[in-house]
Amino acid sequence: EECYALGEQILGYLTNALKKGIAEGSIRSNLNVEITALALWACIIGVFNTAKRKKYY
Repeated sequence: EECYALGEQILGYLTNALKKGIAEGSIRSNLNVEITALALWACIIGVFNTAKRKKYY
């Protein structure tokens, strides 16, 4: 449960950052924020897992 809650919190941070970028004009306005945040989170998890498994990668 704690891991899930932390994941949701991070997704919230990513979503808010994307929304801020859209509001500032640095990110295109027709971007699907939820899907993009989820894709970014998946990429971050992948990088962490790779770093953990391959120490010198």
